[in-house]
Amino acid sequence: MAKSTRNVVTQGLSGTVGTLVFSQRGGQTIVGMRPQGQREYNEEQKEYQRRFQWGILYGKAAIADVEMKADYQQKAKAGRSAFNVAVADFLNAPVIDRVVRTKFPLRKKGHIMYVLRQGRPML
Repeated sequence: MAKSTRNVVTQGLSGTVGTLVFSQRGGQTIVGMRPQGQREYNEEQKEYQRRFQWGILYGKAAIADVEMKADYQQKAKAGRSAFNVAVADFLNAPVIDRVVRTKFPLRKKGHIMYVLRQGRPML
């Protein structure tokens, strides 16, 4: 995928020309190839597509809430939207590896500590 900057011909261009697809992202023109035809997906791919659909729904709900949108917008780096960060947050949620009971209060409400980390659970 290519980015076109300060090109008078492609500035603001969006759509398809032959096999090239032009789109706008963050004020820049992005050029890519047209997607290939449909194919059969295996069960793992279908499951990921379902997860991604849930992530899109979460992202839409997150940006509908003013406070959550402000939080995600603050986390967003240049060229990314609050929606993109919310979807990524959903898809890369922390995993609870184990629950540890403690004898000292970690918070006023309880004595349980959750051990969290990004990625897959430890085996």
